[in-house]
Amino acid sequence: MNTGKSKKSRKIIAMLMAATTLAGCGTRTPTNPNSQPMATNESNLKAEVTVFKETTLSEPEILTQEKEFSKGVNQFSYDIFNKLDDEKNTFLSPYSIATAFSMLANGAEGQTKQEIMNLFGIQDLDKWNAYIKEYTNQYQKENTKLLTANSVWLSNRLTLSQRADQEFFDPLSAYYRIEKKQTDLSTDAARKEINSWVSGNTNGMIDPFLEENVEETVQMILMNAVYFAGDWEQEFEKKDTQTLAFYGANKETQVDMMCKYGKEFKYIKKNGIQGIELPYVGNKIAMDIFIPNPYSEAEPRENIRECFGKLSNEEKDEIFATFDKAGMEKISTLRIPRFTMSYSLENLKDTLVDMGLIAVFREDAEFDKIAKGIWVDKVTHKSKIKVDEKGTEASAVTSIMMKETAMIKDEINFIVNQPFIFVIRDVETGTILFMGDIQDIQE
Repeated sequence: MNTGKSKKSRKIIAMLMAATTLAGCGTRTPTNPNSQPMATNESNLKAEVTVFKETTLSEPEILTQEKEFSKGVNQFSYDIFNKLDDEKNTFLSPYSIATAFSMLANGAEGQTKQEIMNLFGIQDLDKWNAYIKEYTNQYQKENTKLLTANSVWLSNRLTLSQRADQEFFDPLSAYYRIEKKQTDLSTDAARKEINSWVSGNTNGMIDPFLEENVEETVQMILMNAVYFAGDWEQEFEKKDTQTLAFYGANKETQVDMMCKYGKEFKYIKKNGIQGIELPYVGNKIAMDIFIPNPYSEAEPRENIRECFGKLSNEEKDEIFATFDKAGMEKISTLRIPRFTMSYSLENLKDTLVDMGLIAVFREDAEFDKIAKGIWVDKVTHKSKIKVDEKGTEASAVTSIMMKETAMIKDEINFIVNQPFIFVIRDVETGTILFMGDIQDIQE
């Protein structure tokens, strides 16, 4: 860790929020200490309640869970990325979506729970929860920070199960440190309070989150926010930034191209793809950028999405494994565009159904631990990223809305003047935190 550096950490915020809307349910905001007590289902007092006991992991178990968590999030990353529109710029946080559904899994049972676990490769939910707590704790005191905040907002019209505290809220409090609030979610005041929470945990990048008041049928909003702050380990000099052409998938534009000359970075060529790794301060998190291998005039330029899409998940894992083992290479010329982009997936439901998450969207979904007759109606993901000479700033919000029923080395140049894929990942665990691609850059 480069503790001797006096750089001010530039913020990459990754705010991962899961807003879960359940008809008849409310939430408590994380910042209001005067939250009202949650309702209980008096008709269910005789139901058997499992007393919660927090799971702790031994050192060997932490290592095992680290591999499981990284593999689960990364496999989900590859699969969902392949299903998104490949003709547009994309940017999302698989880590955010995985964390949101991990929290929701604690309130699910039967097939509903099993499908969530299958989607993210969860073998033991208690151990998975415990590892997420370990993972989020480790960055609290680092120069490059990855901070997490979680909240649950409950509608004051929702009748909670007698089991809700012990089997849902207690695990979320222990592992995810949720803040709770119960209120009328459909009011202007609730919308403003939720937007304030989102803005505060995304450094204002996503504001407002809710454009309109939520419907009265929305019963619970579950939010997970992840904040990442860090500068490039090797910052780009602004004086070296040049206005150059970027040959996009649909048009050519003039962009501000950040430049470095004769510096060493990890560089790989594998499976028709070349990549470079740019670490952030502390060297625990880095951005990996991928473009196709150099082409000849006889061979037309292939789009990076096509190259990446041809690979199996195992081959994609091999690319990152190659990075982890790679040595430093001198890069004669490095050029990367300075860019800012926002991305919104208004409803991930169809994509997630296609990936096998079906039961959560049915009216007979098994969320009885939380309340009777609630099911996921809509999943929304919003994100934003800014990359410049100093570092990266990024944020993401996931909203789950729930309703009720009724070779020889040549000189190396890495010129990113064409569509490219980029990944922000934890290089120590291999976990992908963000993933996106740039097809065109707006002038």
